[in-house]
Amino acid sequence: MAEILEPSERHASWDHINELLATGAPAVQVIRGSPPCEVHIGGAGQNITMRIPVSDQIDPAPLREQHLRLRTTKDGDQKYLELSTSNSDLFEDFYTFVCLVTDKVQQNGMDPLQAILETLGAWSALLQTRERLSSEAEYGLWGELWFLRHLADQLSWPAAIACWKGAESEEHDFGLPTVDIEVKTTVGESRRHMISSLTQMVPSPGRPLFVLSIQITAGTSVQEGADRLPTLVNEVRAAAGPAGAETAERLETLLDQLKWRDDNHDLYKKHLRLRSEPVLVPVDERFPAIVPPLLSGLGDLVTRILQVTYRVDLTDLGTELRGTDGMRLLGFQ
Repeated sequence: MAEILEPSERHASWDHINELLATGAPAVQVIRGSPPCEVHIGGAGQNITMRIPVSDQIDPAPLREQHLRLRTTKDGDQKYLELSTSNSDLFEDFYTFVCLVTDKVQQNGMDPLQAILETLGAWSALLQTRERLSSEAEYGLWGELWFLRHLADQLSWPAAIACWKGAESEEHDFGLPTVDIEVKTTVGESRRHMISSLTQMVPSPGRPLFVLSIQITAGTSVQEGADRLPTLVNEVRAAAGPAGAETAERLETLLDQLKWRDDNHDLYKKHLRLRSEPVLVPVDERFPAIVPPLLSGLGDLVTRILQVTYRVDLTDLGTELRGTDGMRLLGFQ
């Protein structure tokens, strides 16, 4: 049975909703007001559904938007209008959409179906046909660019960009002179990160591997120290440009490989900033990783496992990147 949660504020924060999705357990987040509205989190984080009680006369036509599903359901004698999406790239935008709809229903007294259709008409970002990075990819690129800028302060822009592997490497994001770095960025309140393969947490022979855990906050308004992703991209370009044409060209190649498109800059509206000090976590025998040796007992069955992804919790682990010990681990002291 889904856990029912009452927020302290009328709307729970996106960070809180994202944490619920990360647990993989079904949950119901109540939006306080009249009529009572709910946000349902599907098991394994597969979907998000807005649920509003309606009269029996409501019978909506299907939506033309392929990523959204509108339907009515019944629970006992009560009929509900449900709008849902299973597209994880839209989860954050969809939750903002839900908050707008429920405000119109609960605070302005608007008919639920009218509120949905009216908001859909104005919600161009949700229906945007231009290619946009997913929220996860947006946060990931922001984290890598943040570390790239930090690295340039310790080395130089040509050296830092040479260390950045981007999409060129199948496993690790940065190859420093003596260590490898995998950058993981999360908007969650805990240091929970997705590992995308069995070998991502396998160090290269003779080279220590560290996960750089970056926690960020995503807001919709300007805050001190916060940058939209396009702003950070342009700041990095401006800082690296004086290093010469070769460095600038490699930077553009890496951005292109990571599917950054300048023409779509207006689609990135979130203002991102550090939530906490980034930390380095060594990938050693104490790191919570699933690696091929752990599956050796399966014998030949291992060859039939085609993909493994899992989430790790690195909370309270590691060393602050910008502290003395962190600098030493990277070979800068």
